[in-house]
Amino acid sequence: MKRSLLILAVFILAVSVSAEVVIKSKTTVDLGQVGQMNVDGTAYFADDRMLDVEKSKMSGMMGMNLDEEDYTIIRLDKGVQWEYSAGEDIYNERTLGMTDFDGEYAAQKKMSSEGYKWETIAKKELDPITVAGIKCQGMSIQSRGISTDDPEDTVFINYKYYYGTGFDGAETIKSFQKTMKEKTGLGANAMMTMGDETSDEFMFAPVFEMAEDLDNVDGYPMRIEMIAAMSKNPMGGMSEEMDEETLAMMEQMGMQMPSYPKDSDGHFIFVDMVNEVKSIKVESVDAGKFEVPSGLTRITDESEE
Repeated sequence: MKRSLLILAVFILAVSVSAEVVIKSKTTVDLGQVGQMNVDGTAYFADDRMLDVEKSKMSGMMGMNLDEEDYTIIRLDKGVQWEYSAGEDIYNERTLGMTDFDGEYAAQKKMSSEGYKWETIAKKELDPITVAGIKCQGMSIQSRGISTDDPEDTVFINYKYYYGTGFDGAETIKSFQKTMKEKTGLGANAMMTMGDETSDEFMFAPVFEMAEDLDNVDGYPMRIEMIAAMSKNPMGGMSEEMDEETLAMMEQMGMQMPSYPKDSDGHFIFVDMVNEVKSIKVESVDAGKFEVPSGLTRITDESEE
């Protein structure tokens, strides 16, 4: 989702400061030759509110570039979610509620199942690892989807999830997650699992199954790995369909058709995503961080329709 914001200087005479949990993370999404996205994230947690800041950079073929700074504020005390981006003068407001998230979740899950018949190949616990100095438990889910139109067209999703508990600030995050689920029906872990580091076309049914499983995990996601591969080249025979003039023009511009690496089974990897926490600290945070900067114009989901 693209969010926009014009950054304004806010001068505050009386500043309210409290101790919150601050989590810094790094996400890399490799889309083969199509491009690569890097996201530096910072999340601020309190018992009834959260701020997520994502600085994203993407580069790829055909001059495709992305450089954004996006903000999401969840205020459980007010029952709203605000979204905005650096560089524009609007912010989106949506009301949090059971119908809101449950309906969207169910609709997206149904849509993601269309065209493929999915099955879980394996689900197991992983050996513990240490992330950002915190010992983490892990679990993995492997799924396979066979196209209903072409049995030779198969998608494989390999997902690994490591979560930590008992660290300084864990109780604050747990309190937020508990309140989040009470008010929306969907926990914070599931929301992170379905985050928009990848586009909607990659939101296959297994991702939603994983989100449901992980929503019951008692811990914070410290490392998430997802590899999506296909039995057929995602680009198909596109290069064969192009005429010589078009191919020559692409060559002159230094452009080439996307290619994808293969896994050990010869499948084409079209998404290779890793999200990992780099640090977790409890520190003083200005309460103004959990407010929309002044000067922005409010829009809602209803006003966009």
